[in-house]
Amino acid sequence: MLALLLLLTFVGSSIAELFAGSELLFHHYVVQLSLTGLPLLLLGTIFICIHHIYRSSVISGIIIALILLIKFTGLATSLGMTHTLWNIADSPLQAPDNFWGYSASASVYLPYMTVWLAACISLFLLATNFSHRGTGLGRASIKHLPGRILVSCFITLFIGLNLHLSLISEKPLVNSDKREAWKAQYETDLDDWQHKPQPSVVHIDSKIDIYPEQQLANFKLSYTLENRTRTPIKQVLVGRYGNYGFGDITLDGATLVEFNADLNQGTYQFSQAILPNEQRILHAEFTFKQPQVWPHRSHQVVKPEFTYLRSFTLLPTIGYQVDYQLKNAQVRAKYNLKEIKRQLPSVLFKDETNNSGAYQWSSLSTVISTLKGHYAISQGELISSWQDNKRSYFKYQTKKPVRAIPAWLSVPYSAVSKTIKGTTINVYTPHKNQAAQLHIKAITDTLDWFAKHISPYNAAQLNLVATPDLGPAGYTLPEIILISEKLGFRAVPSSNAGFDQRYRRAVHETSHQWFGHGIGNGVPEDHSFLAESLVKYIELVLLEKHYGREAMLSLVVYEQKRFDLSERNNLQAPVALVDAMQDHDVYSRATLAFAKLRETVGDKAIIAALKSLWLQHAYPNTPATSMDFVRALKHISLQEHHSLINELLLSK
Repeated sequence: MLALLLLLTFVGSSIAELFAGSELLFHHYVVQLSLTGLPLLLLGTIFICIHHIYRSSVISGIIIALILLIKFTGLATSLGMTHTLWNIADSPLQAPDNFWGYSASASVYLPYMTVWLAACISLFLLATNFSHRGTGLGRASIKHLPGRILVSCFITLFIGLNLHLSLISEKPLVNSDKREAWKAQYETDLDDWQHKPQPSVVHIDSKIDIYPEQQLANFKLSYTLENRTRTPIKQVLVGRYGNYGFGDITLDGATLVEFNADLNQGTYQFSQAILPNEQRILHAEFTFKQPQVWPHRSHQVVKPEFTYLRSFTLLPTIGYQVDYQLKNAQVRAKYNLKEIKRQLPSVLFKDETNNSGAYQWSSLSTVISTLKGHYAISQGELISSWQDNKRSYFKYQTKKPVRAIPAWLSVPYSAVSKTIKGTTINVYTPHKNQAAQLHIKAITDTLDWFAKHISPYNAAQLNLVATPDLGPAGYTLPEIILISEKLGFRAVPSSNAGFDQRYRRAVHETSHQWFGHGIGNGVPEDHSFLAESLVKYIELVLLEKHYGREAMLSLVVYEQKRFDLSERNNLQAPVALVDAMQDHDVYSRATLAFAKLRETVGDKAIIAALKSLWLQHAYPNTPATSMDFVRALKHISLQEHHSLINELLLSK
């Protein structure tokens, strides 16, 4: 009955909107109704069958209540039941949008619905066996019913097992329990590698063939490894994340002497150890295939509409990966892992000599081939492009080392471009509208400000790409900015908006080329202050400079409202801003803090502190911490302002 009521409610609301909509809206709701209605009908069928199988309404009611708890609450997750099939009579269907339509999870829907339809048929036959009066079934049909039930159950089990194996085949760490267990085993088995010297990746040469229509990409990589330690290195740990096959990996002058199949990690031993400052070449080949039974809204996707591949978790790794360690204290205790005492940056880096971080930067050289008519994008300057055998080729080369997060994209739309002071700004978007020019203006304004006050942008190109929904509205990689196509190019500000969110967002993401990918990385214990909070200061400055004080104050009011709303629901203990990790602190609270600092300490002192921070800690110097900025600001500002700086940045 509950499922029937939900279905009728949905139908009613859909019809009401249908009369007010267009033909496109009609098509949307017909599809939406079919996608949502079938799971509700299947769930209702399951409930009816349970009522017929159990004569006791109490027992059937308890079972149905348990199903509802598992399906609609967090009970299953808290019990460790995180497999997608615990979403009874449903599938991990993604909401449609203007970029993907329904294709973000269309391939996922049919396999799941086949499983649940087969399960409903089995339950229906079983229920008929218990209560078959009035069904019109004769004695002969009833006689053969048990056999049909067994056959149906076998078919259901076969289909369900096939889906489960497909899920595991595409992503072996299929749920959170498996991911946790894998990470726990990684730390347990490879803990000794944490303290072994390992070579650094100083250059990555990549040749990548992207096939959007076949939904796969072939990788050929060469890592230049350099021993930057003071001791010879005899063995190197090479691995890949557990969701991917190891691939064909060879290391010049070394032999694979041990391989941990469970962890996807291999130990390579050199015939002659790498001496300090000596280099070796590692070669890796593998293929990435687009998962078909998983929704494809992620940082790894190969589709005709959009291809985006990011190095993190995809590429082979060198040495022990601290990022794989479990962070939650309770989960670590569950797996008997040693306790990690995490100190807040304001305490850990109170003394500037405590910083032991290290940058991970590499130069990059890339050749990408893709479907003719597509445009391939990567870090570095576009050295050349050509076409051969119905495919397009693009060669990129970085001028200097960059933060080692290579990424590769292929899109079916060209760029709106503008060259300013030796830097080419490319905005790749299917919408060659006013928004594209607005993003170019925001990037230009940001580059000009940093060139005048901090340091010029040192790359030949900066690419902004309109993307489908990846989670955040904007995401930045070295020399590449990803902006939501919906929020960045379809949305327009309301007539009474005090400022343009599109401009603010583009300024924010561009500023990450300095804060986040310039300084603000290399110190794992530090949090988000250098990468995110400092960027909020740049937003305030550029909004006021180019749109006036009222626009800047509108941003302050906007962030104040967001902060107040989040604080009402915040149950976590307050921390200093330099220690903060929650979004409303990192973004909204930071905006309010820097607005106050601008009024009192002044832009001149803040900019001088940022300039000092950059000169002392930009690559290849020692990475900066949030406390380095606090010390720099206090050193430059007047003594009378120190108490306010402590209150805004260091107080809880």
